[in-house]
Amino acid sequence: MPEEANAKKKVNECIKRIVDQARRTGVADVTIAWREFASLPEILKKIALNAIKIVSRLTNVYVLDIHGMKCLFPYEVFKQWIDTITNSTIFAINMGEDEMILDVPHFSFLAAKIRDGSLALRRWFVECNDQRRVTLTQCGLLSKPQCRRRKGNVTTPNVFTIARRVDKTMWAEGLRTEPRLSWLSAPEKAYNAARKFNTRMQDSTCNWDKACALREAVEHTNPVVTLATVA
Repeated sequence: MPEEANAKKKVNECIKRIVDQARRTGVADVTIAWREFASLPEILKKIALNAIKIVSRLTNVYVLDIHGMKCLFPYEVFKQWIDTITNSTIFAINMGEDEMILDVPHFSFLAAKIRDGSLALRRWFVECNDQRRVTLTQCGLLSKPQCRRRKGNVTTPNVFTIARRVDKTMWAEGLRTEPRLSWLSAPEKAYNAARKFNTRMQDSTCNWDKACALREAVEHTNPVVTLATVA
């Protein structure tokens, strides 16, 4: 039917716009689909998942923007697209205001992917309040204060801190093409895009200056003995 063919064409054109922009800019702005298909959640989800699948294969895409895309937040759907970006170079994600849909299962799954090295995520944004901070701390995505001493708090490192320690060791050992190290191999414009697309959590520990400092420290230190923390 003409209407069905026209609808399919619009879907394909939307996916193509997202992918083409990602190729040019390094940013997969999936919210492009929301602007056109907000009233059609199933079609919106289909477009988003297909676009994410394609851009996750591109080695020059570093930022994913899905803010406002609540169709991607139910747990099984969340798992699906997180699995899709596994071993991709996407290190910054804007999940935006999720109306507290994301919960312990989501964040536990996310943390496990960061912990095992299969997810390059080092910088992100998600709605955060006191309740959410408790959840993120419970799941290891925020540091938990252990005790207070004269010079400040001693904390348990979160999964991002632990991942960066491993990243530095791998970089020192010359394993520099691993997807998880994309935050270290990405160009400065990727960080400018991450800032523009509002991925402000972890921005003090995953930014262009920190990446440059880590690379320079490795170049000026014996790789065999450099296991210092980059926090």
